[in-house]
Amino acid sequence: MALRRCMVTVVNTGIRRASTFKAAVLKEVGKPLKIEEIKSVKLAKDQVRLKVKKCGVNSADLQVSKGEYHIKPKLPFVPGFEVAGEVLEIGSDVKTLQKGDRVVGLNKDLFSGFAQQCVLNQNDVWLLPGDIKFGEGAALTDAYATALLGLARRAQLQEGDTVLVTAAAGGLGLAAVDLAANVYRAKVIGVCGTEDKASLVREKGAWAALTYSPQHLRAKVEEVTEGKGVKVIFDAVGGHVFQESLNW
Repeated sequence: MALRRCMVTVVNTGIRRASTFKAAVLKEVGKPLKIEEIKSVKLAKDQVRLKVKKCGVNSADLQVSKGEYHIKPKLPFVPGFEVAGEVLEIGSDVKTLQKGDRVVGLNKDLFSGFAQQCVLNQNDVWLLPGDIKFGEGAALTDAYATALLGLARRAQLQEGDTVLVTAAAGGLGLAAVDLAANVYRAKVIGVCGTEDKASLVREKGAWAALTYSPQHLRAKVEEVTEGKGVKVIFDAVGGHVFQESLNW
């Protein structure tokens, strides 16, 4: 399994709640994080406290730390929203989880995953199967959930559909290629920057992989599909690439 994510391993001891814990804190935008001891907060009724085992380093974490994200958190702030760990404590209204459960969470509202423990809303936490490692859970959940929403709900992908995936060798792109090719049995054309990346995309199940050329991409797609084109474009880049995709 190819994981296209950086990963933070959190050193933690015991499974009981501590009154304080260590966290990587952003105190000034654009400056390095500082490891500090911070106080544990009281849970709301619908919240869950996790002992963090692994936390992904997502592009959103980098952007928020540089002040470039659409969310501008109040400082000091603890980044990290792709987390995996064990349940330490649950709020009084939480019925689907219990202490000791292995879980993954996407904490896009509260972040705070670069720490020994973090608090999430119960709707942002899911049980992690025992055969999946914490690192895999933290790295894959956001990418695969995003890809699944795009392919299943928006595109309503069907078996045999032809799908073009941009930035196909990135974390989100690989997830889209994997789901489209191996779950939905679609014909996937992956677009990426180099031939090495194209090989990785083919290994994930792509029917064809093209190196990116803005001037010739559409012509290449027409060539490999024998003029039939594609039914779905899954864009993992945004910006001008997304705008160009709308004109196909």
